[in-house]
Amino acid sequence: MVPTKGVYFVAHHFQQGWQWYLNHFAEAGSEEIVAEISHSYLYSEQARDEIAEMNPDIKLMMCLRNPVDRAVSMYLDGLRNGKWSGSLAARIEDTPEIADEGCYAKYVASYLERFAREQIHISLFDELKQDPEQYAQKTFEFLGVTPMPLESRLQTKVMPASLPRNERICGATKN
Repeated sequence: MVPTKGVYFVAHHFQQGWQWYLNHFAEAGSEEIVAEISHSYLYSEQARDEIAEMNPDIKLMMCLRNPVDRAVSMYLDGLRNGKWSGSLAARIEDTPEIADEGCYAKYVASYLERFAREQIHISLFDELKQDPEQYAQKTFEFLGVTPMPLESRLQTKVMPASLPRNERICGATKN
């Protein structure tokens, strides 16, 4: 697993080239399978097409979250990062993707148009929260790798959505 969540190579950094991307996997050594977590790929036709061109036999994993929880998390992330302010209702009005990205069927269907169903592992975020070990075992099975104990660093929440502790400091660091 790449040590940084959200590399977003295909969606945002493709122009940086392969070497930039591969540098994120330097710790992998001789591992057969490496992975990254970049949730925006699901919503990007460009990312879908670039992934299909790069590796048509790739195995993809989609972890779908309760759409309301996902929207609230996106909103809180935007507040924390100084992207927007105001109420959730106001942000949904002027930022329709907050609600739209929870309509998973159209995004999953888009990937199924480019990849065989057997290449896509679809799971639920609630399954991950309820039983991380079982979730991991199902993932290992999908990837065709030998099951292994789940590392403790992979059992902790990464980048949880929250409000900034100090909005002035948060705003200053984003400028």
